[in-house]
Amino acid sequence: MSNVLLIQVDQMNHRCLSGLGNANIATPHLDALAAEGMLFTQARCNNPICLPSRVSMLSGRYCAGTHQYGFSGHCDSGIDWLPELFRRQGHLTSVFGKMHASSIGWSEWPFDITAPTLPEDQDFTSGGVEGYRDYCMRQGVPFPHDQVHGHDPFGKGGVFPSASDSEAFWMYRHSSESDVPLEHSLENWTTDRCCDFLRECAQKQHSFFTWLSYDRPHYPSCLPALWHQRAMERTLELPEAPDRDLISRLTPSVQLDYLQGSSRHLLGDEDFRFIIATYYTLIEYIDHEVGRVLQTLRENGLDNDTTVVFTSDHGDEAGYRGLYDKINGVNSEEIVRVPLILRPAPALKLQQGKVSHSPVELVDLYPTLCELSGLDTPAHFDGVSLVGDLKQGCQTLPQDRPQICEDYHVRSIVIGSGKLVWDLNVQERQYYDLSEDPYCYHNLYRANRYAGEVAERKRQLIIFLCRHIFGCYSEQDVANIRARLHAAPDKIGI
Repeated sequence: MSNVLLIQVDQMNHRCLSGLGNANIATPHLDALAAEGMLFTQARCNNPICLPSRVSMLSGRYCAGTHQYGFSGHCDSGIDWLPELFRRQGHLTSVFGKMHASSIGWSEWPFDITAPTLPEDQDFTSGGVEGYRDYCMRQGVPFPHDQVHGHDPFGKGGVFPSASDSEAFWMYRHSSESDVPLEHSLENWTTDRCCDFLRECAQKQHSFFTWLSYDRPHYPSCLPALWHQRAMERTLELPEAPDRDLISRLTPSVQLDYLQGSSRHLLGDEDFRFIIATYYTLIEYIDHEVGRVLQTLRENGLDNDTTVVFTSDHGDEAGYRGLYDKINGVNSEEIVRVPLILRPAPALKLQQGKVSHSPVELVDLYPTLCELSGLDTPAHFDGVSLVGDLKQGCQTLPQDRPQICEDYHVRSIVIGSGKLVWDLNVQERQYYDLSEDPYCYHNLYRANRYAGEVAERKRQLIIFLCRHIFGCYSEQDVANIRARLHAAPDKIGI
């Protein structure tokens, strides 16, 4: 039974891999990992914000099944959490870094060792390790500091670096040079704790399930001096942004992002380029840290029997569409789509260096890791195993498989190249042809030539809601209701 190293970052755009041809960034360690396994180009998260996305991934269930759409409340008891399945089989389970999954609750917490970084996660520290807060206090480093988020839910206050300009836009200030030395930085500490754990597992011959969860590239993007200097020196070509005329024709809720969000039009090219440059450099810093972890696996004889996953909980606009951050939620493909690399344990002798365009979701990691590790999968989960793709080295899932992303009051469903967005809060309806309009600029919901596609995605969304919120609902139920809607009143008892 193989080990699992699940590496997750927070808020990484799916395009930010040099292996995908992005000339603005260098991610050699992630590219090498993809060359040993499979890169999934059409992966999507199931919620556009951190906590509910992570809960769905760890449970293999959509938000409709976990009842987690935000940052409060507790999950139902009795869920078979993915790490708990491994723990029952004798694996030592651990999490290092940003958990943001406290709604699981302490009574069902599935990790033996917990070394958290977020301020609100510190009480979950367990297993004989210290959390990042205690480490910082012991080192004389203030906590929370300018790299930490979570203590300020809106991101506009909190701790700013001493080098930042107090008159500058808050996100610009959060991209300044960090006051925290490199050896005490978030990424360095998180990597060190994970590497220490891996060495101990090798020494004691423990099998393990480890969730290595980096807090960033989610803002603040404050970088230690060495990496900040790289950000200042880099040249960055900004993606093309919509002009003001196109923005004026966008759906109102999307248009609002350009008026009050982190927009290139509001910040100007120079400041906007600087913020994006620190975001890209932060990803390169994380890539460097991932390289350290992978090297630790190799040096300690763990690599051959360890399945490695790399992904993000959701995306970021990252300069595309003339925006930064994640305000636009399920409307934006830059937020919904995520990077996903799956490197099976080499001992399993599966395909290497392949690319899959299967329509996959983060809930799929649950059955996939169970199958790769030889675990029996519980009955209640929503994902599908990706082992077929890994065995054949290509797409095996049907192209018309629905991909669902849920938020409080809005859901999106993508089938093929068609994306339907249903927003109850503002009574907006959106439909986009992603093959022609990947940035979702042109709302085709009322276009006659797309009426059939819109109707089919509505039908699939209704089926999803019925199955996952109102109970099991079959295609025959849909047919019966449709027949009754067209029947004469005397035929249905009215």
